[in-house]
Amino acid sequence: MTEWTYVPAKTREVFDFLKTCAKEMRTVTYAEVAEEVGLAKPGVGKPLGYIRDRVCRERGLSWLNAIAVSQRTGVPSEGFLPEGVTMGTDETVLWRGMVLHVFGYDWSDVTFD
Repeated sequence: MTEWTYVPAKTREVFDFLKTCAKEMRTVTYAEVAEEVGLAKPGVGKPLGYIRDRVCRERGLSWLNAIAVSQRTGVPSEGFLPEGVTMGTDETVLWRGMVLHVFGYDWSDVTFD
């Protein structure tokens, strides 16, 4: 798991926005996330990674970052998975399952802290 020595800027805001999108059962583009929280699009990756590693993986939750996708492809970028983690030969099928997991989870009581 990535060792995080700091919380990236706007991570709480990204988390709250993703929770809203999960409740609405929709994926959201990196550009939409960036615009919503006031980050440049390239700045979204670090908060998403932090949410994956420190909020979701550490608590055994579905990976909320799974619903953030590329506008061009409709699927997450390579940075969606932690370094050294693969999902097999057909990662798109497994990613879709993760998205359903996120949509089916009740995020209302999950806090950022």
